[in-house]
Amino acid sequence: MDKTTRITVIFGTVAIVITILFTLLLFLFQPGNYFNIKSYDQCVAAGFEATNDNPPKCKDLFGNVYTSSVSVATTDTNTQVEDTPKEEVKKPETFIDCNGEGYELIEGDTYKCKTPEGETVELNVGNQPQLEEEILVFRPSIGGYLKDELILQGQAKKGWYTGSSISYQIQSEDGKKSYLSGTCPTESTISDDVSYNFSCTKTISPTIDAKAKLVIINPDKSKENLYIPVTLLQY
Repeated sequence: MDKTTRITVIFGTVAIVITILFTLLLFLFQPGNYFNIKSYDQCVAAGFEATNDNPPKCKDLFGNVYTSSVSVATTDTNTQVEDTPKEEVKKPETFIDCNGEGYELIEGDTYKCKTPEGETVELNVGNQPQLEEEILVFRPSIGGYLKDELILQGQAKKGWYTGSSISYQIQSEDGKKSYLSGTCPTESTISDDVSYNFSCTKTISPTIDAKAKLVIINPDKSKENLYIPVTLLQY
């Protein structure tokens, strides 16, 4: 190999080395290279895969882990969502409740109300059905509302009268408290053991809303009083 050829080879080799070094320097100092990663974004930009963690992470070639500063909004499909409580449907308790809702009234030994769901509810009618051969109350109706006045009408046989009047009370549902008491006359002359009509109107002023009962007092203490459920409404 002559001198000119050797010089050409040397210069060619030097040029190749310089090119390699220059390329390596560019690779080392470009923003997205493997050796100059300093953040999660640079890690992802360099081609490394992000994890499914929250917040996401990225691991570079040398095992360094970079965490994203932004959390990913997720929906937890396993989170139990509470059901919206359903409004409780009030069960009918009296004739008025049953008729007012348009439910079916079933009469028999007891009085029942059938709801659209097919449920049969026994109604509170007091002991009127058991004593109807002796006394009947027409007003107030069973389960009726009393607000500013008591209109008491019905008919009863001789044994329920003291003189020419029957005695009544409005008591608490448990019978422990009396809200009102009085007498209701008949215009008939009591003689034979037949039914006589009675009628009276009494102004009342309930101070509370409460379930109560109208009680017709039987003068014979050995016999049962009549009672029917009513509801007091504060005036």
